[in-house]
Amino acid sequence: MPDANSRQDDELFEMILDGFTMEGDGQSLEEALRADPLRRQQAELQREIDESLRRLFAAQPPSCEAIVAALHQSSTVVPRSQPRRRTASLFGVVAALAASLLVAISLSSLWKNARHDAPDVAARPLVDLYQNAVATGFEPSYECREPERFAETFARRQGVPLKLLPMPEGSRMLGLVYTGGLSRDTTAMLAYVNDQPVMVFVDRAQNDRSDAAIPAGTLHVFREERDGLVFYEVTPLASPAVTSLLAPASPAAL
Repeated sequence: MPDANSRQDDELFEMILDGFTMEGDGQSLEEALRADPLRRQQAELQREIDESLRRLFAAQPPSCEAIVAALHQSSTVVPRSQPRRRTASLFGVVAALAASLLVAISLSSLWKNARHDAPDVAARPLVDLYQNAVATGFEPSYECREPERFAETFARRQGVPLKLLPMPEGSRMLGLVYTGGLSRDTTAMLAYVNDQPVMVFVDRAQNDRSDAAIPAGTLHVFREERDGLVFYEVTPLASPAVTSLLAPASPAAL
């Protein structure tokens, strides 16, 4: 049966390996290690495991092959005749963490693939976005007066460059806002027609959401689809007046 001094040394050894040290513990441990080669080997193994864990979670996740190799290499170091309970449990923790990491990577891959087939965010009612824009001053996020940058904005966000045709008398374009609507990338243009605020929401046709385009009160919502894009004009007017002024731009406009 182990004597009291042996049990005390074991407890001190475990506490120091776990990072719970007090003044004088380090010297006591060094003396115990000099007198016990097996314990010194266990201490070195524990330091290697702790350092491996720090490297494992410091930056990029390791590959599955690297984890398996590390586990195999470490398991061959501990003598099978005298296994240490704490070391074995740490191997179990590392294996569990590795399995969790692989599951997380798999779920992340599935999520990224799923996003290609669905809008990035939930649809938001276009009438609500219109009313909020009016209530906050009907100011654009970007005036975008340069035709080239105007076309490039839609090319980057919707995949199709657009240009604004000359607006008739009594109409003017204010600029663009990025309020969302059908998806995260929905681009909206603010305009005034006969002193009435009008918004045209533009997105890819694949992101179309009819549930976001429900009229309300005195506001009308007019839909048009062409060139792989869908347009929704929200207006207090009885007919659309701005959507037709957004036309495909030639590559030379970029």
